[in-house]
This record gives sequence, C-alpha cells and structure tokens, in this order.
Amino acid sequence: MGHSLLYNNFIKPHVDNEDPFLIFRDGSSISYQDFFSLSKKISQFFLENHINKGDRVLFQLEKSIYGLAVYTACIMMGTIYVPLNDQYTLEETKYFINDSEPKFIFCSSNRAKEIQKLNLKEDTSIYEIDPINGFLKFNIDEYKELEDIQTVNSDEIISFLYTSGTTGKSKAVALPITIYIPTPLLLKNIGIFKRAIVLYICCQSFILMVCLWLSTQLF
Repeated sequence: MGHSLLYNNFIKPHVDNEDPFLIFRDGSSISYQDFFSLSKKISQFFLENHINKGDRVLFQLEKSIYGLAVYTACIMMGTIYVPLNDQYTLEETKYFINDSEPKFIFCSSNRAKEIQKLNLKEDTSIYEIDPINGFLKFNIDEYKELEDIQTVNSDEIISFLYTSGTTGKSKAVALPITIYIPTPLLLKNIGIFKRAIVLYICCQSFILMVCLWLSTQLF
C-alpha cells in the first residue's frame, strides 16, 4: 500500500468505523465503513478503466454522496478531482472541460447528452450519474474494493477549484494535499470534536467539507 497523507491520516483510521458518516435529510445515514467501501469500489472502477495517477476527473452534479465518494476515490488513486457547479451553462462547462482536459466526466443524463455533442478528446469518457440512484450505466457493486492505495506525495495536486471569473475568465487553482493537513488543528481550536455534526450547504466548500467531516473523528 502506498503512502498518502490524506488517506493514511483521514481515511484509513475509519475504514471499519460503523458510526454514521453522513446523515441525509430524510433521517437515514451511511456509516464510514459503507462510505469508504463505496469509494474503494469507485477506485477499482477507475483502475480497471485505465485512470492513472495525475489524470483529471470532472464531476458536475448537485450535491450528493456520490460526489464525495468520487472525490475520496480520487484521493485513493492520486487522480485530480475537478468539481463543477451543476448550474453552469453548457458553454461555461465546455470552457472548463477544454481547460482541465479530464479523462472522465461524471454528470447528469441531460448534461451528458449535451456534452456528447461537443468536440471532446477521444480518450475522454462520459458517465451518467444520478444524485439518488448513483451510476446509471454500470453497477458499482460489481467491482471489488481497491486494495492498493497509490502513493501521493505531500506536494502533489489533489484537486482543481475554479475561481468565480468576476474579473475575467475562470482560472483553475491547483490545490496540493498539504492545504488540508492543518484542518484538524483548526477544528480543535474552534471547539469541534469527535461526533460533532457539521452542516454541509456550500457548493464551493465541497472539497474542504470532506476533511472537516473526517477530521472531527480524530479528537
């Protein structure tokens, strides 16, 4: 198993944790154990479909467990996660696709039909996903859990976040793994401890909230 600061510090300690990880609006929940099992199956799907370390994975869908699971899979594989607001127009989405050059695109069925009409690179694959039903063209449960976590060094990029573009074209901000490491200390200082419940509502905090949830389990 490779060395990854995010995986070893935030994920590995909780792969067998049966406590709730996410609580949904209807009161149901998913445990850390089941969530990371889903993420490892997505990682295995990446592996079997030739997604390699450093490849970009673009995700455009309303907030859901699957966005978090795909991001966690990217951490395990060393791929670069590119989240997009699902309210972007097709023209805006086209710009982000051309700029980030993703190998995989996950999006809604309607957006997938639109993107398929664009002139994409031959090695770019589009996968339809639903915020409730998950992956629509394949059964993720048919994949085993990834066993070999990729080695990801502390200075390597883990995600691209795009700026608002208010002063010109949106630009990708490359975020290295080290940007997330101070999060546990921050949470401890503001009084968030184990079993605290964090409300997740902000689109642009999509990535950081993952570390917030996981970090609350460390104290």
